[in-house]
Formats: sequence, C-alpha cells, structure tokens
Amino acid sequence: MLKIFAGEKLLTEAQTALLAPSDAPEYPDKFRGETTESAVNAKHAYHALAQIAFFDFEDKILEVVSVPPKAVLTIRGEHSRGQVDEGLIVARDADGKVRVFAHEGQDLFALLKFAHRYCTRWIRLDI
Repeated sequence: MLKIFAGEKLLTEAQTALLAPSDAPEYPDKFRGETTESAVNAKHAYHALAQIAFFDFEDKILEVVSVPPKAVLTIRGEHSRGQVDEGLIVARDADGKVRVFAHEGQDLFALLKFAHRYCTRWIRLDI
C-alpha cells in the first residue's frame, strides 16, 4: 500500500494516487501517478481516478481533506516516494473510496481539471 502523510501524520493508505503540485499546469512533468496495482494498467487506473475526482468535485460529492500550507504531503510505498510541497494528492484507498488531500488555498477545480486532462492524454496519445 501507498501511505500518504501530511508532515508526519498518516492520512490514509491507498492503492493509487495522483500527485499534482500547484505549478503542474505550467510544468506538466511535475505531475505523477503512483499505484500498487499492475504497471501495465497504471495509466488506465490514473485516468479513472482523475475522472472520478474531477466529476465528483463538480457534483460536490468529493471528500476533500484540507491540510495546512506548510505540511508537506508525501507518499511512501515499497517502491514509491514522492512529495507535494504545495498542491494536492488524489487517492483511492483499498475500499475504492476517492479522496483529495489538498493544501489550504489551492484552486482545486483547476488542479483536478488539469489532472483529468493530463491522464486523458496518457490514454488517448499513449504517452
């Protein structure tokens, strides 16, 4: 499992996560996905996660957990490491629940829309 932390506080364990720093729309190479599932299907898992989060946000049913601006969001897993100093992490836990962990003051709509579009390109353009 991937463990997601705000500072040293464990927020959740997840199977799949998307890391979207606040400047990812300007620097797309900073956007990443992590999964404990098959690497063969990873881009499909990322796309599904991004789409669910974006649509649920638009429908006002997405669970958003705010974290203080100075709390670094990190992911730790057996083969994964990553952090977001400012931005958000979208995660799907073992039960399939999708949540967003975001620094206070982030433009959630813009970052979730970017994540959805980026992951859609992964599928359509096979990048």
